[in-house]
Amino acid sequence: MFKGPLPAEVNYRKFAGNSTKLEGTVPVSAFGRLKESIANDKGEVQAKLEFRRGKKQKTLIIGHISANLELVCQNCLEPFATGLESSFRWVLVVDEDALIALNSDDEGVICGEDSVNIVDLLEDELLVSLPMVAKHNEGECSFVAQHTDDDAIAATSSGESDIDTYQPFASLAELKNQFDRSE
Repeated sequence: MFKGPLPAEVNYRKFAGNSTKLEGTVPVSAFGRLKESIANDKGEVQAKLEFRRGKKQKTLIIGHISANLELVCQNCLEPFATGLESSFRWVLVVDEDALIALNSDDEGVICGEDSVNIVDLLEDELLVSLPMVAKHNEGECSFVAQHTDDDAIAATSSGESDIDTYQPFASLAELKNQFDRSE
């Protein structure tokens, strides 16, 4: 088992033939696309990867990643720390035809050459693991919704509103009423 900083790229065929296991870290700053979705690029991503041959000599990468990242809360726009974890099982294939031929249970990755970029694969997994809407846990956010017109809120909740609502099908209802009256 190899431990330490993970290499950016490896020969996956050789590693799978030797049933190689890697355990190590990648700095968050190495993930270009991920940096666009987080508050800062401090920290490391921990990863455990196992390369091996599966059924029908398929090349597999089985692994687990975890990271503590700072995201920006979409309510208050303040950073907050969150932990991400993901386990995966990838089947490495050489082209799109091989990808289509995989079982529906298999998650395939196209790698045409003998090498695979570990950083890119891990980054894809991290991006998928990010929350759809990043926000603090309940009660931790500094954002408090403030309404300036309590009367408008009360009127809206009782069904009486001075606010005009756009009704795109109102003219169709009117035409239907005219049609019904003409019959």
